[in-house]
Amino acid sequence: MFKYKDFIAQIKYKEVISSPVYFIPVLLLSIMIIIEGFHIFNHKQNCKTKAEWMEQSGMTYDRESEVN
Repeated sequence: MFKYKDFIAQIKYKEVISSPVYFIPVLLLSIMIIIEGFHIFNHKQNCKTKAEWMEQSGMTYDRESEVN
């Protein structure tokens, strides 16, 4: 009969970690988390609203003109 403890004992930690089935998705997820972390950290200085971009260039933003 199948014994769960014997099966777990056969799995080696380094084999699981170095397996491409585990390593590639974890690597891609880590890269995405790092990129999103940089984006959130620098969000105020890089991501501006249309009004902020127009104000920076010296134009005035009229929100009423965009309402249909």
